[in-house]
Amino acid sequence: MFKCSCYKYFFGISIFVFLHLLSNKSNKIGISIIDTYYANKKTNKTKHMKLVYRTLTMVFIVTLIFSCNSNVNDEFRGDIVGTWYTSGKKSVIEFYEKDGVFIGKIVDLKRPFFNGEPKKDFRNPDMKKRDNLIIGTEVFTGLEYDGNKTWDDGEYYDYQKGEYNSCEVKINKDGFLEIEVDGLERPIILKNKLNY
Repeated sequence: MFKCSCYKYFFGISIFVFLHLLSNKSNKIGISIIDTYYANKKTNKTKHMKLVYRTLTMVFIVTLIFSCNSNVNDEFRGDIVGTWYTSGKKSVIEFYEKDGVFIGKIVDLKRPFFNGEPKKDFRNPDMKKRDNLIIGTEVFTGLEYDGNKTWDDGEYYDYQKGEYNSCEVKINKDGFLEIEVDGLERPIILKNKLNY
């Protein structure tokens, strides 16, 4: 079901009223605008105005359709946002939106320490990041909502291997995050508080 916001309805209605004023020959305001514009021209006013009216009407219809479809796609856009858990709650990942894309970072680990110290990203291919803590590391980046509860064009960072791969995330019928990662035979499954 289309869920256009109120301001888009108002915008569309405003355009329609404006077009009606221009096309209604019995309306003095519409006539005065048209007559002023065509005062010193030899163009066929009626023919020209019909063309303008039809063009603007089509623009209005197309704009309304796209705005409605955009809202339909946005209905589930934020469903990925929140806290999700890997199998056995080994990692806790928080997804959030920033600058139009979705990011997932590790906010907690079942075993956050190694040899008595907080785990660090020592396998990162970027030498400058190898002292970064695993907690706080962005493991999902660049995810864009593609409609139908799917986010794609993202990148997954496997800190245990120090590898980056492209990925796609979707919410499956069970309400889990199902993450397809290039190079992995099986998807990564994340669950939220309601699923555990």
